[in-house]
Amino acid sequence: MKNEIFEIASKSLISFIGNIFGQVFSFVFLILIGRTLGAQLYGEFVYLQTIITLISIFQNLGLGTGIVSLFTKNSLLEYEKKNLLSTILFFTFFICLVLIGIAQFINVLFFASTNYYFIFMIMLPTILLNGLNEKFLAILRSMKKITEITIVSSFFSPLVKILSFYLFFVILKFSGLISLILATYLSLILVSFYSIIFLFKKNQFGEIKFNSLFKKLIKLSFPLFLSGILTLILHEVDKIMIGNYLSSYDLGIYKIILQIGLLSTIFSIALNSIFAPIISTFFHENKIQKINTLYKLTTKWVFLLNLFFWGLLVLLGENILLIFGSDFLSGYLPLVIISFGNVLVSSLGSAGTINVMMGNTKIDLYICFFSMVLNVILNFSLIPILGILGSAISISLSTFSINFMHFIYLYFTKKLLPFDLGFINIIITFIVSFFFSFLAKYYFNFNFLLSFMILPIIYSFFYIPILINYIKSFTKVSQDVVI
Repeated sequence: MKNEIFEIASKSLISFIGNIFGQVFSFVFLILIGRTLGAQLYGEFVYLQTIITLISIFQNLGLGTGIVSLFTKNSLLEYEKKNLLSTILFFTFFICLVLIGIAQFINVLFFASTNYYFIFMIMLPTILLNGLNEKFLAILRSMKKITEITIVSSFFSPLVKILSFYLFFVILKFSGLISLILATYLSLILVSFYSIIFLFKKNQFGEIKFNSLFKKLIKLSFPLFLSGILTLILHEVDKIMIGNYLSSYDLGIYKIILQIGLLSTIFSIALNSIFAPIISTFFHENKIQKINTLYKLTTKWVFLLNLFFWGLLVLLGENILLIFGSDFLSGYLPLVIISFGNVLVSSLGSAGTINVMMGNTKIDLYICFFSMVLNVILNFSLIPILGILGSAISISLSTFSINFMHFIYLYFTKKLLPFDLGFINIIITFIVSFFFSFLAKYYFNFNFLLSFMILPIIYSFFYIPILINYIKSFTKVSQDVVI
């Protein structure tokens, strides 16, 4: 058990550090986009990208998660993995080409007489690149190559996007949208090229065989495919509705605050990148108690970090949005709500990941369907009344409902529960830190620069000392549990 905890800690740390760099690069890129393209033009790009994403849904087929679940089985022979890998990539390539053809038909049907036609057409091949990259990263994840995933997807890919956008827009004087599209292409191509080279050097490619093992993967993944459709609709329907009910300007603002608000998900992403295959391994070995122990340990860490991040956004959110431009200030309250939604989701830990890795894919499907319907109803009801604030409320409630239902299912079927008294320590720590930071903000009325310099120090000053004491006791309890 010590080895598993050490593996999760070390690889999650690598993933977390890489994601920090990735989010910093993404944040810089968003500032660059906000300052150069503005909310209106960026909103148009997001609208077209969302339509392409919805079309692309049929290339996934749930294979990403299915790969991680199936490839971690010890009974799978090495040559079977290689053959299955090659078959998956060939199958994805074929499906993506078909989808590109369908997407072009949609383009002619709906955008032929609009300004969107040419932009939409040149964005279509991203369907293929995204499809292949999803499978590449899932394969690397099943191999627990967290360092390699982190390097290419969290460091080089966003860095290339920033540098290439600067090259095309600032130096070569291309239009803003064309520069953004070309930068997106280069970052996607980098991930594909790196993955192919890595897998080739590791001799991971085999023969293309549509055999019983591939059929087993499809059967395992199909409920995940349906869940993926529902999840994608859940996360993309708000953008379509904002684009239709409101304007590209509002959509541009919403997309920026959504990406800022979701920054805290790097904590759970880093953890789940290695947590998922380990959970799958434990389940196949019938080690439920180990799963419960890891569930408790990881949930507290993710909840603690998300709560800390939310407090910072409440204190500095308006100043952060000013960096993108004054147009984005109207997104402060939706930003706070989206980030708080992440806090609620993190309080229940990786319940959804555990359920899927335990093979409860049908349950995941039912839960995603309910949450998708809830999100559509809430968006239809709230966006016309509250604008992007209504969309922020909708996505927060519907996303939380997914993890809450997974949590309820885990508790009543496996008696897995992530809570203990450590959560009270986390909440008290946050209340003390936020209270004094909030008083300082409104009593001293810091200017823009001083707010960024002083408030985080005050916030951390009260937060971190209490946190250190908690970590010490937390580590001791963890060691006792492991022993």
